[in-house]
Amino acid sequence: RVYRAELLRELLASSTASDGATLLVELDLLAAARAVPTCTCPLAPALENSFLEHAQLPPAVSERYQVELALYAANNSRVHCLGTDDVSAWTMAHYLSDRRIATRWCYRRRIEEEFCQIVDWWRALDPKNHFAAVKQGTLLTAMTP
Repeated sequence: RVYRAELLRELLASSTASDGATLLVELDLLAAARAVPTCTCPLAPALENSFLEHAQLPPAVSERYQVELALYAANNSRVHCLGTDDVSAWTMAHYLSDRRIATRWCYRRRIEEEFCQIVDWWRALDPKNHFAAVKQGTLLTAMTP
């Protein structure tokens, strides 16, 4: 990455990253948010070590960008579940849904896990005759094996 000195100072002043690898992720996010143009060099690329294998998801970055799950690389995924500021998770999910914003990943994961437990309990009562049918998007994903 090559930045003009003034732009780099601005990006660094806006950063909350706590380590080098996460800093590179955040610089990419900050530059994209500012619509910083990118250029392609016509020469052979200079390969760099993959920072994505070492990037973290510190709470400050998670909260700033509202990211709960980061799949940086095949061997590096990070989870940080965001709080709800003393609002119930159910109320937060409805608040987001009413604004056509996807519910948070950690909330969906929790609902899916709980739903699967209920379905397992129900089917165990009478495996031959009990079944579950869903009609909500989040629950549909919980039912896929």
